[in-house]
Amino acid sequence: MKTISTLFLVLSFLIYPSMAEPGRVYHSIQTGSFASKGNAESQFRSILSKDALSAMGFVRIERSSRYFIVRIGRYEKKSDAGRDLARVKRFFPGAFIVRLVREFSAVEPRGKDNKPEKRTEERRSDILAEVARAVSRNDLKKGIKTVREGLKTWPDSHELYGWYGVILLRSDKPDKALPYFRKAISLSDKTPEYHNGAGYSLLYTGKTREAVVEFKRSLKIEPRFVDSLAGLGYAYLKLGRRDDAISVYNRLKGIDGKVADMLFKRIMTE
Repeated sequence: MKTISTLFLVLSFLIYPSMAEPGRVYHSIQTGSFASKGNAESQFRSILSKDALSAMGFVRIERSSRYFIVRIGRYEKKSDAGRDLARVKRFFPGAFIVRLVREFSAVEPRGKDNKPEKRTEERRSDILAEVARAVSRNDLKKGIKTVREGLKTWPDSHELYGWYGVILLRSDKPDKALPYFRKAISLSDKTPEYHNGAGYSLLYTGKTREAVVEFKRSLKIEPRFVDSLAGLGYAYLKLGRRDDAISVYNRLKGIDGKVADMLFKRIMTE
């Protein structure tokens, strides 16, 4: 069987922080987080140079305690952000939607020592950004350590369970990854990346028919999800359903030609 590193594609998560108090939330599209201000400014300028992105408005760099974060747009509804996300992903495949809390009070919360207390949402965003950076650098040990630390504070965070699954899957441990994707799905069943991760976990543990079900669930939520289309194509090949794999290829080639070519080569060698 091919290794996971050969077939596993992007699996870039849409990170949705937990719901805050109604009426205090808006949505934005995050394209990157950087330790260096210069790198953030470089991406910021890149966005402004693209008319399709700059027209969305509210392009900015925000500073968290550790990172410079580049974001686009300000949306009252997540569905509105979702419509623009596909456009952003053409230029920045790792882009995702975040929920952000409006701060109505200028009073800074303080702890018992009278020092400013870091807001929970900011701390949570920092943890997620740190995990994402560790995974992008393939520092899986640091990634899993950060996820475990985060789960001590946020035991019901579907994002952290999702990242846990990703790290285990990239560590060639699909059997151990699956329960974490299942947990993430139980907490947020409308996030296609979790179904996608479960699909790959099932595919690599020989549960191909179940993998097809998960890939289809992912694609029902996000029909143009490249990872899930590719996974579905590979699963069909394993089941001997070559015509169905070709049908997936035809859908995929209009979305991502490079990944479509990879699938086509597999079809031709089966």
